[in-house]
Amino acid sequence: MKLWDRAMYRCDDAQKTYHLTQHCYQTYYVPEILTTSQFQIIGKFDATEVEPSFNATQTELNNLVKETRGLRHALIAQNSVQLVSPVPDLAGTLPPKVVCDELARSYFRTFEAMYRIVHVPTFWREYDQFWQTSPSSSVATPAHFLMKLIVILAIGTTFHSETPEIDRTSLVRLAQTWIYAAQWWLTGPSEKSTATLDGLQVFCLLLLARHATHNSPGGSTWLSTGSLLTMAQSMGLHRNPKMFPSLSQFQVQIRARLWTTVLELVCISSLDSALPPNISSEDFDTDIPLNFDDQDLDHAGSTGVHPGQGVTDSSIQLLLAKSLPLRLGVLRLLNDFRSEQSYKTALKLGAELRTACREVASFFHSSLPCSAREGSALTPTEFHRKFLDIYLRKYTMLLHRPFMLQARKDPCFYLARKVCVESATVIGSYSSNPDLDSETVDDLSRLSMVGRGVFKCALSLDVIMVLALEVITQLEEEGPHQSVPDPLDEINRAGRAPLVQILERISDQLLRIIRNGSPSLKRYMFLSGYRSQIRAMESGQPVKQAVYEAILESMKKCNSVLQGQARLAGSSGAEASAMDVPDAAAAPFYQMDMGSVVGNDHLQLIRGIWFFLETAR
Repeated sequence: MKLWDRAMYRCDDAQKTYHLTQHCYQTYYVPEILTTSQFQIIGKFDATEVEPSFNATQTELNNLVKETRGLRHALIAQNSVQLVSPVPDLAGTLPPKVVCDELARSYFRTFEAMYRIVHVPTFWREYDQFWQTSPSSSVATPAHFLMKLIVILAIGTTFHSETPEIDRTSLVRLAQTWIYAAQWWLTGPSEKSTATLDGLQVFCLLLLARHATHNSPGGSTWLSTGSLLTMAQSMGLHRNPKMFPSLSQFQVQIRARLWTTVLELVCISSLDSALPPNISSEDFDTDIPLNFDDQDLDHAGSTGVHPGQGVTDSSIQLLLAKSLPLRLGVLRLLNDFRSEQSYKTALKLGAELRTACREVASFFHSSLPCSAREGSALTPTEFHRKFLDIYLRKYTMLLHRPFMLQARKDPCFYLARKVCVESATVIGSYSSNPDLDSETVDDLSRLSMVGRGVFKCALSLDVIMVLALEVITQLEEEGPHQSVPDPLDEINRAGRAPLVQILERISDQLLRIIRNGSPSLKRYMFLSGYRSQIRAMESGQPVKQAVYEAILESMKKCNSVLQGQARLAGSSGAEASAMDVPDAAAAPFYQMDMGSVVGNDHLQLIRGIWFFLETAR
């Protein structure tokens, strides 16, 4: 296609006409009201009706268009601010190939099966060409491939163990550099040129990297997710591919996979930020991807290939996509401030979410253990099973949590309390690996060590609060501590022991995470206060004093850890003591208010101490 060529495809849908415009190798989706086709001044133009005399001037016109376009681009470049890339020699920052191989395989082993972004055979083909091309070669590496590569490698650092070729600290710093470089390329001076499917792939990878890498740079992901959604819609990914008959099977499936991934990232952002999703099921009509293996799709078209029936490279994404409309509805209900949440609706949606969890369990029961299939690029693993189960159960937990609070005073809401605690218990049970420094630690534990939002998995504050609240509620229901042993008290203690053990295990892992260089203290400090209150209530000790002493002791422990890290890093103690604590005004609306969770002032004390530490730092 020549640069000035433009192919427009027209289709009527509900008396509306849309165009998919391809221009300069970019794809845009344009409602006809924004096109010149509404102004029939010169009538319909058809290339077959061109006068024969026009052919004589075609060469001259082509040359004139080329020259005019070149002058236009030159003038734009002259008038533009010339900014220097923050990482001029990006390819030079890559570690040895053996390390890159492992990092890339780590990404494809984990995230790609759930969030389909790249066509795996195409990526590996371009990857091999990249390493076969010498630095002195005149053939430049396409910028979009290099950006995809570095972000994939950045995500891979989360699941990579330290090797003789490179230490983990160096990999973490490289990942931060790569993420900065990808953000610069995507939204910097070349923003217009990155509005392509390749740019959209980089954007999706970038958001995953910012959620799933150690101390990842970047601001609020929900702002970026809004831009991602707009970018995808501007390319027409939200519309039915039947409107664009010129698209090949390969293009249709890649676009469908990307659109599904965009929606998943929107859901993750909405879940983390407690903001309503900026799209609903009525705002798109594109079909979900078909159950293809990547090897069955190629750039030539793949028109004769039929989707598979069993486990394929697309199966896990399709499994997650089945509950996508349901989850969008749950998110909209959770963040609807105009009306009070209906208990009946919550139970109905909760039952549907439970069905979705059972479908996930059934799928992995039949597909695990799964050996590598012939021609398969992606294979279901325990990581996928655990993560999807945690992810779906978090929706259930948040959906029932408001009614769990009401159940403290009204037993009519006991079912919501039961479902909420069950969900939190299942999620918390995945924090079973006690040694996060072990070389054999699983992928899910590695993700929970560095992840943000839903990628904290079992170590999220939501899980901690629900489990702690349940234990405290049970203790309050039992009444004041009795000095004389009571068999019923022992039975109750044994019944809540699994919840207490989960909280203790999470506390140990949070402290280990702080020691590993992640100075995020909020979850550990709150959990220390919860555990001290539980111990004090069980033993009949003054709760207020116990909570205060536990918070103080935990703060001393964290301060000592951070001081040691500061000395090792050669920085000042003041810099190392900065704590990752969001402002209270930025807390999600559906997070539990500390004062309303417990009927006394014990947790208010925790809140007050934390506010003091915040203002005094």
